[in-house]
Amino acid sequence: LAQAELEKRLEAALDNDYTLAALCRRLENDTALDIGDLLRALPQQTTPKVLIKFMSSHPENFKQAPDGKKFAVCLKPHEGGWKACKDWRTVNPFQTPPVPKDDGSGSASGGPTKA
Repeated sequence: LAQAELEKRLEAALDNDYTLAALCRRLENDTALDIGDLLRALPQQTTPKVLIKFMSSHPENFKQAPDGKKFAVCLKPHEGGWKACKDWRTVNPFQTPPVPKDDGSGSASGGPTKA
């Protein structure tokens, strides 16, 4: 129950235009990114599961690689922003999130995760 409540609070904290702008402006657009890259671009901590749910609710701005391990962002999809990743699929909110790659700083966890 505590985990579900925490995820609801994290989802509410992400659900705004600032989160969308942070991801799409801070990261290189239309290129393969690890979930850890996305988590580090956010101004607040969250979990990979909550981040994937957020991305799935913005299918025009986020895509997922066919193998499900990488993601891509695009600030201006309607202005020809998708090229390299245009054939990738919509982010699947029901998948098991990939484990973030460690960037060497020891902060790859992105917050609490469900075991």
